[in-house]
Amino acid sequence: MTRLAILGIDGATFKIIDPLVAAGELPNIATLIEQGGRSVLTSETPPITPPAWVSMMSGLNPGKHGVYNFVRRQLGDYATPLNDSRSFSGCGIAEVLGRRGWSSGLLNVPMTFPPAGARDLAAGSFVLAGIPCPLSGASLFSSSKLEMQCRNILDREYRCDVDYSNLRGEIETSEDDLSRYAHLRNELFAIERQRLDLCRELLRQNIPDFFFSVIALTDRCQHWFWKFQDAEHPGWSEEGHALYGQVINDAYRMADEYLGMLRQEIGASVPLAIVSDHGFGPQRWDFHINTWLEQEGLLHRRKTPYWCMSSSTIGGLKIPRPRRVLEPSNRDIDWSKTTAWCSLQGICLNVKGREQHGTVDPQQAQNMLYEIEQRLKLLKLPNGDKAIDLYVRGHEFYSGPRATQAPDLQFQMAGLECLPKDDWDHGEIFSERRNVGVSGTHRFDGVFAVQAPGVKAGVELNKMHIRDTIPTILHLIGESIPSWMDGVAQVQLTKQKREVDFFDEDFPGPKTTTTSSIFGEQESKEIEESLRGLGYL
Repeated sequence: MTRLAILGIDGATFKIIDPLVAAGELPNIATLIEQGGRSVLTSETPPITPPAWVSMMSGLNPGKHGVYNFVRRQLGDYATPLNDSRSFSGCGIAEVLGRRGWSSGLLNVPMTFPPAGARDLAAGSFVLAGIPCPLSGASLFSSSKLEMQCRNILDREYRCDVDYSNLRGEIETSEDDLSRYAHLRNELFAIERQRLDLCRELLRQNIPDFFFSVIALTDRCQHWFWKFQDAEHPGWSEEGHALYGQVINDAYRMADEYLGMLRQEIGASVPLAIVSDHGFGPQRWDFHINTWLEQEGLLHRRKTPYWCMSSSTIGGLKIPRPRRVLEPSNRDIDWSKTTAWCSLQGICLNVKGREQHGTVDPQQAQNMLYEIEQRLKLLKLPNGDKAIDLYVRGHEFYSGPRATQAPDLQFQMAGLECLPKDDWDHGEIFSERRNVGVSGTHRFDGVFAVQAPGVKAGVELNKMHIRDTIPTILHLIGESIPSWMDGVAQVQLTKQKREVDFFDEDFPGPKTTTTSSIFGEQESKEIEESLRGLGYL
């Protein structure tokens, strides 16, 4: 019998849930909230999928687990390989419970690829990985038996997501081709329907002690369809609203159906929580950060097009040949003249002794950060509003041995309605998003709700942090909390006060000592291009 279940509703926000609940549209979510407790869940800083889910699963801040984005910094050079399940220190709730003999079932949970990166899972466990990962194939499954089982259930190959690389979701066009959204909508709902059906059968055939599944549909629909239900978005139109104004609400309705199925399968008395990694809101502006860095004299690069020497292999021999470079990229940066560059949606200093071709004296690094902050403060959006809201210096904000892997400076613009975009050769520093496919992006206000024996019915907390999720759930089900977790158990949710029980345990280090990527070069390129199509890179 399953003893605990968590349903992740990616990108869910009470700003959409509450009106739908009030209208009677989400009966299963409404019941869970009425019979249990809820809170707005403050996401990780920044509110990006990988650090948020890893912080939720591990109860750690990024300075300890080391995940700040889909890609990671490699101190000493300028490469940013994709993160994977081996990339973070600490361990998730499935591994914590696995050490106590609990079997686990993980379905579409981000940062679980490759499945072998989840260590200490008990016998009977299974993992079907979530992003970043290939869209399909045997490597998604923790065993060939699981792959065959899923193929038999679905009668076809499992697909975890849409390939967004061909949708050009980050390209502004003169007109918005509304027809392109119909196929995307249909494909997104078909994939999530497939996952719902798969989830039901996996639960019936495997019955893990702990089950954790994540719905991606809500996140993807809010990224691509936000402007159609938001009359204040610059990309809103009556025609678009008529065609797609209910897509996001429909995604939440399917999430509610998913929750109802899960409750039916695990039973009425089993503790069940819903959680989101972040909230959502409109994305109205782009900050073309490389354009700004170049204008400020902080970044220098070789302008395209230009010729360079390359090579081709003929008969086993490498033959040098000239190649014309047309598309600009980080490869064109002249590091010997560059002070700062964009990485992980933040700014990194090119520090001597830390970077391969550093130019900034380490003793002057903090002064340089201060100078960059002052220059950023001068920025105004095209509508005249101040652009910058918040600064985060990685070494000051995060705590732990991996705080140095954060960008040196992160910043929030226009309440997250404006995000840095690391494209090249844009004529303006800011541009408005009208006919861009992606019109919504993340916010800090996620959701948490839990129904379990011992939880006060109808209790609502003002706010809890995403790192508090697992300590709180462990406390609610009577399990001790590992002493290395940063999160705090929210004891206000319980009917009867009782002491929080801690388990003294050494901090689990990295899962691997290698810095090599699990992804091949072509595979990495394909995954990164798809993530770019969602506005993630």
